[in-house]
Formats: sequence, C-alpha cells, structure tokens
Amino acid sequence: MPENDLKDNQMTQEEFDKLQAKYSEMVKVKQKEIADALREARSYGDLSENAEYDAAKENEAKFHEELQALEEKIRNAVVVTIDTSKVGLGLTVTVQDLDADQEMSFAIVGVDVDPFSQPPKISSSSPIGSALNGKAVGDEVEVTVPSGLRHFRVTKIEESKKED
Repeated sequence: MPENDLKDNQMTQEEFDKLQAKYSEMVKVKQKEIADALREARSYGDLSENAEYDAAKENEAKFHEELQALEEKIRNAVVVTIDTSKVGLGLTVTVQDLDADQEMSFAIVGVDVDPFSQPPKISSSSPIGSALNGKAVGDEVEVTVPSGLRHFRVTKIEESKKED
C-alpha cells in the first residue's frame, strides 16, 4: 500500500469505533428496514409497473454501496496511537497565526471532516494538517492556503476531548 494511501486511512480509536458502530447499525437495523420495504412493495402486485418496488430496489442498491464503502474503510483503517509531544491525529493543537496575530485551536482528525463542526476540526491531510503533523510546541510552519501563504507557530498540544 503506498504511503499516501496509508496516511489517508489513519484515524483515532474514537473515529474507528464510530465507523464500527455505524456499520453495526446499518446491518442490524437499516438492512431489515430495506428488506421490509421490498417485501411490502412486492405485495402490491405487478412488478413491471410498481413504482414502490422500483424505489425500494434503488434504496437497496444505495444501501449496499454505502455498506461496501464502510466495510472498505474499516478494513483499511490504520488506528494511530496518541502522543501529545507532537501534533497528530486525535489531538487539539493551538497555533499562533503569525500573519494575523491571532490564536486559534482545532482538533486534528482523519479524512472525513464536518467543516461546520464545533469545536473546529481539520483533516490531517489538509494543507494545514499536513504542515503541522509531527511538529512540537514552538515549531513554526509555512502553509499555502486558498487565501495565500500563512505562518503558524505551535503554542499548545493536548488530547482532544471525546465526543458523545
């Protein structure tokens, strides 16, 4: 597996546990709901002109695609160990933006990031996440972001708070 693919599959134990819980929910609950919907649609008679059956079959296909993608993520996951001496997955890093003279904090997470999450999160493979990865308190980095070149100094590294 190329090194970049390995990095794209890195996640914290918490992220891995969430994937497994989602998979379990899909298999135990959603799969039964899909089967029930198909069974009910079949009961309406002639399948050649049965819109409910067509919709149920389409939902079943989407479900199986999503389930397969989730299985692949779980199979290829690389769970990382958390070490607060250097910036990495599962940590919250505070940086001083040396260009804007402001401080900001964000959690470093795996590939799937909700851009509107609170507290703010960034992907470890994003430009800022990649530049900060492996840096220690006091280290400075230069990052090209959509708005241009930015300079950051790491001021604090701590373990991210667990989400419920």
